[in-house]
Amino acid sequence: MRFVLEGILKFNRDIEFLEHILPEIVAKEVNMDIFRRGLRRNQEGARLSHWRASGLNLFVTIEGGDNLRAHEAFVILKNYLVEKLGKEHNVKVTNFVIRNYDIYLKPSLMSRGKIEFKYPGVKEIRLKNNEVMVRLQDISPEQIEDRYVEKILKGLQEKFTGQTS
Repeated sequence: MRFVLEGILKFNRDIEFLEHILPEIVAKEVNMDIFRRGLRRNQEGARLSHWRASGLNLFVTIEGGDNLRAHEAFVILKNYLVEKLGKEHNVKVTNFVIRNYDIYLKPSLMSRGKIEFKYPGVKEIRLKNNEVMVRLQDISPEQIEDRYVEKILKGLQEKFTGQTS
C-alpha cells in the first residue's frame, strides 16, 4: 500500500517565517531522521514532499508506505513541530485536519463493475491499472485519535485482499 496525505496544521500565530527555515528542517531533520526512526536501513519511511506556510496555516503533503503510513507521519510531524517551534519561537499547533487522504492498494481479489465500500469520510473509490485508490476527506483530530483510518484500512484489506488482521 502507499498513501498520499494533504493536511493542514493551524498555529496560534503567523508562521510565514517558517518559509525560510522549513527547507532545512525538512531535509535534515524530518525526512532523514524523524520519519525514519525505528525503521531498518532497507525500510522506506514517509516523506514530507511539499509544504507551504500561509498566515496561521502550514499546508503539507506527506507520502508514506507500509512501514510508516502518511497519517502516522502527520501526527509525528505535528508533535515534532510543537516541540521544536514551541521552544524556539513560542508557536503552538491549535488544530490540524487531513483534507485529502489517498490510499492506493493492489488487491489480490478484484470485483468486476462498481466497487462498493461504505464508510463515512470515503469520498471516492477508483480502479486504474489494477490498483484501487480510495480517497478520504476531512479527517479530524478526533478521528485520528480514535484510529478511524486504521478501521478503514482493515475493512479495505478484508474486502480487497481477503486478509484479516
